Amino acid sequence: VNHLATTFERHHAEAARTGLELANRRLHELQVVSNAALHGTTLDESLAATLDAVGAMFRTNVGLVAL
Repeated sequence: VNHLATTFERHHAEAARTGLELANRRLHELQVVSNAALHGTTLDESLAATLDAVGAMFRTNVGLVAL
């Protein structure tokens, strides 16, 4: 029974760590998009940088999104 509890706790800890890593990665991606939006000196530059960042975040080709 003790071995089962230890195994369950280890699995729960790994699942929690995986969830935290995913949340941290998403937070980083949102920070990149926010920084891109503030990057440009003109609206066009900001929009272009933001579109690039969002494309990278979703791992998509910006040209395909435009179509």
